[in-house]
Amino acid sequence: MLPVAPVRPKRIDDYAEAAGREAVDRVCRAAEPLRGARLLQVSSTGFGGGVAELLHAHVPLLNDLGVEATWVVIEGSDEFFSVTKAVHNALQGAEQRLTDEMQAIYWKRIRSNAAGLPRDFDFVLVHDPQPTTLLGPIEEEGGRSGRCQAIIRLPEEPNLGERMGEAARSVVRERFLTTRELEDHLQLLGRLAA
Repeated sequence: MLPVAPVRPKRIDDYAEAAGREAVDRVCRAAEPLRGARLLQVSSTGFGGGVAELLHAHVPLLNDLGVEATWVVIEGSDEFFSVTKAVHNALQGAEQRLTDEMQAIYWKRIRSNAAGLPRDFDFVLVHDPQPTTLLGPIEEEGGRSGRCQAIIRLPEEPNLGERMGEAARSVVRERFLTTRELEDHLQLLGRLAA
């Protein structure tokens, strides 16, 4: 299994003073239909960066709300993370080209990580550009799904990366509050569970 990121327990009620009781109550209502659901969160790192910061709050709060959340971190070599950095830069609009060697390094590690991905979850949310294609090998027994093809196209289409990057920045600006993120997160899972 991939390494589990350690998180400290948190209580949703501790957010009532800062976020307001109404916000906390909305989050609790959104979580109600998901009690007992098993959620796997996957990211590229367990510390630093926006995703890790959010997951350090979300995972323990989800558990407090009755959603069995686990957070695992992918593994990779310096070579692998150099390739994923090129993909990340392409998402930000830089012109990048993935060579055959870079793709081989990437897919070898993705398949290795996919083999270590636990299968006993109701939902899997993959964060960060690095592990975006992680479910492809599972879905197609080592093949590439449409999502996997899209991530390979990004380095060769800088305009696509620029548009996606600006759209992502806009969303982050609109929804930065932890309680808002958590509420949206739970509503999405509720729709998926329905």
